[in-house]
Amino acid sequence: MNVINNLEDEELFTTLLKELDGDLNLATGYLNLPQNYIQALSSRKNSVKLLTSSPRANGFYKAGRVKKYIPGIYRVNEIDCLKRYPNLKIYEWEAFGWTFHGKGAWFYSKEDPTRVELSVIGSSNFSERSNKRDTEC
Repeated sequence: MNVINNLEDEELFTTLLKELDGDLNLATGYLNLPQNYIQALSSRKNSVKLLTSSPRANGFYKAGRVKKYIPGIYRVNEIDCLKRYPNLKIYEWEAFGWTFHGKGAWFYSKEDPTRVELSVIGSSNFSERSNKRDTEC
C-alpha cells in the first residue's frame, strides 16, 4: 500500500516556482537542480538568487577517490546555469574549515520586494536525488 505520494514535494515546489512571480532566493548545498526546476527558474521574469557552497565548503571536498571531484562538478553546473539563464545570480558560501549544507527557498512579494511571501525550509536539497531517492518522512 502506497501511503505517501513521494513526488508531492517536487510537484508542489515546481508549482511554486511557476506561480509565485516575485523575486526568489534559493539555498542548496548541492547545485544539481532537476530539469523541471531549471525550466521553471528560467521562465521567471524577476530576480533569482541562488546560494550554494563553494567547492571548499562542500562536504565532498578532499573526500578522496572519485568523490573528491564532486565539488568541481557542482562548479561546472554553476557556470552552465550562469551562461544559460541571465536572470540567475549565483553566490558561493565559504568560511575556513566549515561546510555549507543550508537549504531553503524564500519567495518575495511582487508588490513589496522587501516582504517574504513564502518560505520553504526543509530537508530537500532541491536536487534530482532529493526528489527521487531520499525520502525523509
